This record gives sequence, structure tokens and C-alpha cells, in this order.
Amino acid sequence: MGEEETTRVFLEEEHDFNALVQPLSALGLTRLHLIGTDLQLPASTSISNDVVISLEHFRAQERMPATFLTKWVRILCSACDNLTDKQLKTKIESVKEKAKKLTKNKKNYDALKDFLNCNFIVPAKISASISSCSKPDMCEKCKLLKNCIAEKEKVIRALESNSARCESEKTKLEHQISIKDSLLNDMKELRDENVNLMTTIKQLKSEFKTVCAKKKVLQEELEKIKSEANISATNCSKVIATVAKHLFTTDLYDQLPSETTSLNFTSEANVIAKSQVVEEIKGNECLMEVFMPCLREVCERCESALKRQLCELLDGGVFIGELEESVLKVLKTCPLTNLTGERLFGDLDYCINVRRNASLFLRSTRNMWKHNKTEKFLSKQNERISKKLLKNAIKYGPVYKQRSIETKNKILALRKAKASEQKKKKDEKAVKLLECKRAALDAVLARGSSPIITNKNELDAVYSGPQALVRLREQVRFRNLVGGEKIKITGTRKELYDRLSNLIAGPSST
Repeated sequence: MGEEETTRVFLEEEHDFNALVQPLSALGLTRLHLIGTDLQLPASTSISNDVVISLEHFRAQERMPATFLTKWVRILCSACDNLTDKQLKTKIESVKEKAKKLTKNKKNYDALKDFLNCNFIVPAKISASISSCSKPDMCEKCKLLKNCIAEKEKVIRALESNSARCESEKTKLEHQISIKDSLLNDMKELRDENVNLMTTIKQLKSEFKTVCAKKKVLQEELEKIKSEANISATNCSKVIATVAKHLFTTDLYDQLPSETTSLNFTSEANVIAKSQVVEEIKGNECLMEVFMPCLREVCERCESALKRQLCELLDGGVFIGELEESVLKVLKTCPLTNLTGERLFGDLDYCINVRRNASLFLRSTRNMWKHNKTEKFLSKQNERISKKLLKNAIKYGPVYKQRSIETKNKILALRKAKASEQKKKKDEKAVKLLECKRAALDAVLARGSSPIITNKNELDAVYSGPQALVRLREQVRFRNLVGGEKIKITGTRKELYDRLSNLIAGPSST
């Protein structure tokens, strides 16, 4: 449409001119071509049959609401129903379309107005700004509003990207903090292990001193014995080993039925009795003090072995007395040897050595084929039965093989479960012991004293200091848990002091 537009309208007499002009001027019409005779026009307007009235003086008026526009468009449409002019009808159709567009634009305008009220423009100044703005100003404002919305979206996108970057940095920092915490925990564990290692080293040093002192004492005693008895300690140990050879290490069941072994034992015993070493031992009191306790221990062990191995052959045993007839009949049918079992186990050992990766099913099948005379049995059968038996063996072989595999897997699973349970208990026990050691060490360190009292002065300081009983018990508990010593923790302060002083006296004397 052009800048100016003329509309031909047929008006009836009862319609008011001003009521018509206002909605038409709201539509943006610049000229109105009226056809009629008796029209109610303003006083300053002359009327004729065909009058062209300028509507510029109506531009300053406010736009009418959409309801009034719809009303007067309806009036115009009803007035145009009786016309035959096609051009007029097309104009009226365009006016209808404009009215629809205006209604739609009005709704959009109201929505835009609400948006501006909520975001950018102060509600008190909206009506004044709208009334003072013309149509070109509104277009400029719409463009400005569009630019503002675009800037707002850009700012929102920038804020979203910044928030995402902040989240990524936050996750990185949390990861670094977790790594730092794990490193701190590792350092703490290493420090605890270092403390335990240092305490163990100190304990080993003290034990080494004790062993050195005992070794020195034993060497002095041995030198004294050698000088007095004029005999080496090796001869003494040889005598004891020879006596214990038959009394302490040999299986007595093998000795009983054999006469040669008994004769050998008797001959060796006679040699020992007539030996010059025994005569020298008997004539020396110092050596007898060492030899007799050893011989007594050997005899006691021999007596316990005899009671354990020969109890069924003595009075009251199952092999003493007459046997019943039923038992004798069963014993007559029993073989004296188990050669079949020995052959089977021998072939099994050979198969395991030769075929290390073979299955249990294959090994048992080969042994059965060899020792159960299966091959000889099949050779006596006719060809049909032997083929059928072999086919059935081939058919059902995988089933039994799978069954043996499942049995093996069950046994392995039970072993693994048992091993894992034992390992779990062992780990729990180790953790509990470590916690007890740490608690004992913390209790000792909290008192301000050294972890281990190594001399009499430190022990006297603890004994005469405050809370002496508690501190002495902590020292004893620490030595029992960390050092592996066995000291009674109960008792009075004096008793604990005496126990610790006796323990310290050995290393300090060296």
C-alpha cells in the first residue's frame, strides 16, 4: 500500500461521522472519500455529494482499542454488502486483513509491553513513553529492544560459559585436593611405619646385645668345660646323637618285627657303652651336669613315643587277646599286600609326569582301560556289542568329563574361598595388632618419655614421677606388643619396676 490510501464508503444516515473517522484514522488512512447526502459533519466542514475530507487533524488522537476497530470494520462490511463495485470490495477485504493484523499486533504489543515492564522500563513511565511516541518512534524502540534482547542473550551465553568454566576449575581443584589428601595419608602411614621400624631396630639392637652377652657366657662355660674335662664338645654331641638315633627319630613299628635292626641297635648300644668318650663323661662332673639333662630329655621323649605307637599292642589294646570268629573270617579274605592300589597309584604318578596338562577324566580312563581288563572284555564280545559300547563311551564321555571338571572347580572354589577367608582373618589380625601397637606407642609418647626405657636412670625417673603405675604399665604393654616380650602387666608399682629392671639388667651388664 502507498503512503496515502483512499477508501470509498457508503454510509447510511444514522452513522456518525466522528465515530467512523476515528477507527479509520487508527488504521492509518490519510483520505476518506464519502458518498452521501445528509452526513453529520463537523461545523468547519462543508458537504456535497462527493466530498474528500482530510484526516490529518485526526492524527494527534490516540489509537482506538481493538474492540472499536472491530465494530466499525463490521459496520463498513455490512454497508458494503449491497455494493457491486469490485474495487470497493477488494478495498474492504484489505481493510479486514489490516484489522486482523492490527489485532494481532495489539496482542504482540501488549506482550512486549509486559516484557519491558518486567525487564527494562520502569512501570510508572510506560504509559507516558507509549503515548508520547509516534509510530516511527515505536519502530526505533522495537529495534532498540531487539538489540537489547540480543545483548542480553549474549551476556547470558557468556555467563553460562563462565559458569561451565568455573565448574571445570572447581572439579580440577577438588581432584587436586583429593590427591593431596591421599598423599598426606600416605605420608602419615609412612611416618607410622618409620616409627615402627625404628622401634623394631631398637628392639633388635637390645636383643642382639642380649644374645651377644649370652653367647659370651656360653663360650666361657664351654672353654671351662674343655679345660677341665680335656674333651671337645663335639664328642659329647656325637654320643647324644647316637643314642637318640634309635630312641628318638626311628619309627618303632619298623623296629619291632625286624631282628636285624634290633641286633644293630644292640651292637651300637654296646659300642656306645664301651666307648672311651662315655668313660670320660662319667669321670667328669661338669660334663655330667650337661649330659644327664639331655639324656633325661631323650628318654622322656622315647617313653612318650612308645606309649603313643605301642599302646594298641600292650595290655588293653585292640591287638591283645583272642580274636572273634567273625573277625578271623574277614581277616582270612583280606590280602596281605595292596599291589593293585600300588600299581594304580604308580601308573597315575607316571601319567602325571608324562602328561602334565591332561585332564583327570583322561587319566582315570587310561587306568581303567589298563587295569580293569576292559580291552580283554571287549575282545570276548561280538562286534556289534563292542561297537555299541565304544559309541556309548564316546557319547557319554564328555558328560562325565564335564562332571569331573565341575567337581574339580568346586574343590578349587572351596580352596580359594578358604584361602581368601584365612587371608582376610590374617589381614584383620595384622591391622588390629598394628592398631594396638600404635595405641601403645601413642600412649608412651604422650607421657613425654622415650618409647623404650633402655637404662636404669630412665626407669627410676618413671618410677619416681607422676602416675608411675600407669606409665610403667604402658611401658610393659609397649614391650609386649611391639617387642614381642612376655611380661606380666598386672601387679603393683614395685613389682612392675622389678620386672623392667630385671629385663634391662641383661643388656646393660654387657
